[in-house]
Amino acid sequence: MRYWSSQEARAKQTACVCFRDDAGAFNNMAQVFANPQTQHRQMVVELPHRSGQTVRLVRSPLNFSASPVTHQAPPRLGEHSLQALREELGLSDAQVAGLVARGVV
Repeated sequence: MRYWSSQEARAKQTACVCFRDDAGAFNNMAQVFANPQTQHRQMVVELPHRSGQTVRLVRSPLNFSASPVTHQAPPRLGEHSLQALREELGLSDAQVAGLVARGVV
């Protein structure tokens, strides 16, 4: 997949709007955090992570005064893999152990 440069993205996005096609540019996280709308809506949250570091994330753009949202940092890579294999896929402990032994998980 080839990513468009900012200039290409703006040009292609403008062309899509002219033809009434939904489109948008791909932004990296630095661009998302620097976006004036992201800053104005105060959408950047900093949360403690289990790694001991603080992570910067973008919160939901929806704000409900009567239903506040609680944010938490994402899990570490593979943190819930065994649990998901058991609970979501219904694998037995023996099946999960077999996957671990073969290096699949």
